[in-house]
Amino acid sequence: MNAPGRSSATTPPSTAAAMPAWGRFSAGRALMALIPLLVVPSLPHAALAAAKPPAQPAGGLPVVQHSGPCNASTAISVGPGLWVVGDDEAKAPLILQLHRSGQEGPAVGQGEIPARAIAPVNDGHPELDLEASARIGPLVYWIGSHGAAEARGPGQGAIGEPRPNHRRLFATNLGLRAGAEGKGLSVTVEPVGRPYTTLIEDLAADPRYGRFDLEGAARRPAKAPGGLNIEGLAATPNGALLIGFRNPLPEKKALLAPLTNPNAVLAGEKARFGDPVLLDLGGLGIRSLEMVNGGLLIVAGPAEGRKGSASPSALYRWSGQFESPAERLRSFPPVGGRPFNPEALVIDGNSLVVLSDDGKLEGLDAACGKRPKESEGFRELRITPVP
Repeated sequence: MNAPGRSSATTPPSTAAAMPAWGRFSAGRALMALIPLLVVPSLPHAALAAAKPPAQPAGGLPVVQHSGPCNASTAISVGPGLWVVGDDEAKAPLILQLHRSGQEGPAVGQGEIPARAIAPVNDGHPELDLEASARIGPLVYWIGSHGAAEARGPGQGAIGEPRPNHRRLFATNLGLRAGAEGKGLSVTVEPVGRPYTTLIEDLAADPRYGRFDLEGAARRPAKAPGGLNIEGLAATPNGALLIGFRNPLPEKKALLAPLTNPNAVLAGEKARFGDPVLLDLGGLGIRSLEMVNGGLLIVAGPAEGRKGSASPSALYRWSGQFESPAERLRSFPPVGGRPFNPEALVIDGNSLVVLSDDGKLEGLDAACGKRPKESEGFRELRITPVP
């Protein structure tokens, strides 16, 4: 690992305290009556055995090539050594691919988030730009970038044009089911509640967030200077969600917005927020978040897209103490001469799984699906033990 660095966290002085920030966030009234639990049949012994993660390769940080979506933007654990991955260029209904940690090759199963869970708008721009996910109890929350159009080609609309389908926070139950005759696995998906679509407007109406001009940022391309782009989501121990912004970077710091009543907004109740948190991550924005062992792991990366052949992304850990800085743990150097673009974190036992979004790889002109086999899909890096 690289030599640790230090960065600072700021919030209004009146809220600084010795307890972690999330110790003061209340999840509000839990609407469990509205949240049906998904009953998943027990998996046969053979399926459970197959679900065990492979042995950790000796030495170094092993990198595994998975087939499937190149734009791996988020992943969530669904069992020992198993996780589903979402694609930020997917459309509704959204296909989730099931992968096994450390196992190269294709997915071992899949599931589908139905369109009714997302309630997409038929505006000619169906891409969801799914960027992050987090689990609270039985629920998995999913969030889009909330960003505006970047006008990447013909028919893409004006630069900065709103993209309603990017403005989604929705929830599902996920489970595993054995295939026919106990062979293979499938992912079961049950939508919960109604998608929450007014996050930016609600944040802008909160006086504590007014100084960030998030509505103005949302009218700029997501990766333009001062644009708006959400790429991180993490659950706090008491049931709030931390929403991490890749862009904008107020005062060159990364913005975290705590949503304290995520269950309630699924039922149409007004959103409630905690105080904003600004983290000094060396001028980088948030690419992924994962709560572990009472602290927050953060993948930080450039707000304005990739620059250069070496990944400038870095892994940080923050204790949640407002007066404590985030600690820089390591960088992500190129692998096999190609940049490693970390965009999703999963805790797998005593390991941290880091997935690279390989939708655009330098040195590869072909689009995803037309590349050499060894460059197709996305890559997995394992860090053991969890930092």
